[in-house]
Amino acid sequence: MESLTDKLSTLPLPVVVSILALLTAVRVSWKGERSAVFRVLTEVIETIQIAVALVFLIIRPFVVLTFHIPTGSMQPTLSINDRIIVNRMIYRTSPIQYGDVVVFRAPVAADKQEKEFIKRVIGIAGDHIAIEPGSMTLDDTVLNHTDIRNILLKKNIIESSNAPLLFTNDGIWTGKRKIDIQELTELIPTKHRPIITPGHVRRNGTVLTELYIREDPDYIDVDHIIPPGHVYVLGDNRNDSHDSHRWGSVPISRVIGRADAVIYPLSRAKFIQ
Repeated sequence: MESLTDKLSTLPLPVVVSILALLTAVRVSWKGERSAVFRVLTEVIETIQIAVALVFLIIRPFVVLTFHIPTGSMQPTLSINDRIIVNRMIYRTSPIQYGDVVVFRAPVAADKQEKEFIKRVIGIAGDHIAIEPGSMTLDDTVLNHTDIRNILLKKNIIESSNAPLLFTNDGIWTGKRKIDIQELTELIPTKHRPIITPGHVRRNGTVLTELYIREDPDYIDVDHIIPPGHVYVLGDNRNDSHDSHRWGSVPISRVIGRADAVIYPLSRAKFIQ
């Protein structure tokens, strides 16, 4: 169920204006009252009016807004139900940078209702983006993430088919645990040493080092060229994110702002990197 804070943070402008008009009408009707109680109430209403006007007519539209994380597409950077602060001013004075986590109105191709999405900027106008999936070769057999998960699940190495897998040249990470090449050969008998090929993103021919991702990609997007005025965005949870590799780049005009910090829950409060 949507919380009261979420409802308040998304109040439409006509509702805000109506609230201010109602408060003004009440304050004016009490203005002639000489009672000390009415004078105090009038001052309280005036204070509320100023606060509402500042928050909803100045701060929220132009400076910052709060955003609720609805899905796990940005794990491990952001978790479901995190509340974050979005800086609406930053791109008025400086351009979007590689690695920025941005909130934007989804293109129709991504969401017919054009809801607000949050993803990380991987490419800007003119960049060539190529995504190549990770795999492990055992003898003459090429195994993908799903294949490896099924093997590890049967061996009771992981507890769920949704467990994260991150391929590296010298092993496979399952969350915080690393299974190195030696352990893999013991788990999966093979004639030859396993060859692990990490999934990766290439930007203009250079493989990106991305320490923030949950998994390396298990999909292909070959040589996507970013058009002028657009950015290419991906979720940090690469294999569970509805992002540019599915529906293309995002017009910069749809970017609302940069996600700067997690403010709730307090145990997760941090600046977003």
